[in-house]
Amino acid sequence: MAALGFRLVSAFVALCANLAFPLDHHLPNQSTMWGRPSPFWDPFMRHDSGWYFDIAHNGYDATNAVLGGRSNIAFAPVYPLLMRYVGRLFGRAPGDVYLGGIFVSWFSFVAAMVILYRLAALDLPRRRAERAVLLTAIFPFSFFFGAVYTESPFMLFTARVLDPDLVPAISHVDGSARLQTVTASSNGPIYDLIARFDRLTGVPMLLNTSLNGGGEPLVETPDDAIRFWQTTPVDMMVIGDRLLVRGEA
Repeated sequence: MAALGFRLVSAFVALCANLAFPLDHHLPNQSTMWGRPSPFWDPFMRHDSGWYFDIAHNGYDATNAVLGGRSNIAFAPVYPLLMRYVGRLFGRAPGDVYLGGIFVSWFSFVAAMVILYRLAALDLPRRRAERAVLLTAIFPFSFFFGAVYTESPFMLFTARVLDPDLVPAISHVDGSARLQTVTASSNGPIYDLIARFDRLTGVPMLLNTSLNGGGEPLVETPDDAIRFWQTTPVDMMVIGDRLLVRGEA
């Protein structure tokens, strides 16, 4: 109930912020929930929500990706497909698809808080585990867990690691792991790399983590990668089709 209560409070705060500090430019209709600006509903569908709506409403389209442009194939299917089918409970209008996304996010957030409590209770007393859930629910960023955004359902999906001793780096204390999958069609070079690593080691996976030094922002450009290479003792780095090896000219 606390999680749902804060969802309502944060929505009201977002409404007040939108009314007090309106955008300094016109919001195009395709960037609004109901085809017209709404200070209450539009904060729920900022950032990547348009991509999820496009997948939910029209499906995947790789045309732009083939031509070297942006494409919705970069986004995983679970959230937009849930948006599509839950949204149909409300209707077939574009706003109903977004409404389905909000419902999925809110439900996922509540379910994730239950899971978070159970995980925290493995190592903490009951009161401290409850406090961990409460602090997560009232943290300002948690507004996005109720928006048309993928973080909420992502918090729900884990897989049981069959042999945690074989892959300890990706195994949580309860023997679970959060997985990301790749196919030959979605990312051929990474797929081939994982397949080759599997043939060498018998482990068909690689650890995927953020690339940045301590206290530094994430590496996002080739220039960032070069600076990271110069200041961090990594052995190898791949940038595009080039391999950097420490100690080699």
